[in-house]
Amino acid sequence: MSNNRWCLFFMPIWPPGHTIPMVEAAKRLLQCNSTSSNSLSITFLLMQTPTADSMSSITESYLRSVDYLNLPINFQQLPAVKPPAQFDDPEEFITIFVQLHLPHVKDAIVASASKVAALVLDPFATSLIDLGNELNIPCYIFHTSNAAFLSLLLHLPNLDEKIKQ
Repeated sequence: MSNNRWCLFFMPIWPPGHTIPMVEAAKRLLQCNSTSSNSLSITFLLMQTPTADSMSSITESYLRSVDYLNLPINFQQLPAVKPPAQFDDPEEFITIFVQLHLPHVKDAIVASASKVAALVLDPFATSLIDLGNELNIPCYIFHTSNAAFLSLLLHLPNLDEKIKQ
């Protein structure tokens, strides 16, 4: 069952500081699209937290409030995966944990009744770019921090080179 609506898939990681800004950006994107043919929908692929705790109550109540807005935003909970047992640092843990979701993300995208426009990834979910390439879907990174912090991150490699000189 195919329709003419384009769908953006957003893939945040679980903390509220990553999920909520991505949803806010999606809402603004839909506001920009509202004057056109309303041919855009957004699906959030949500990972379960790697701990025994469920999603943060802040995130849960926020997502419920977005549901009441009747926007073309869907929240799809991905199946739980077993967190990695061996890792060297938190960044490696997150990378491995996201990669374990790859088959579920692929299934969700392939099963979509809409035409997939793009995959919008959290900076910690960049390991899914290969999936986008495999499915011939463009991938974008949504930086969940403010512009000043992004600028600092982009500037740091240059500082490292100057320190080495």
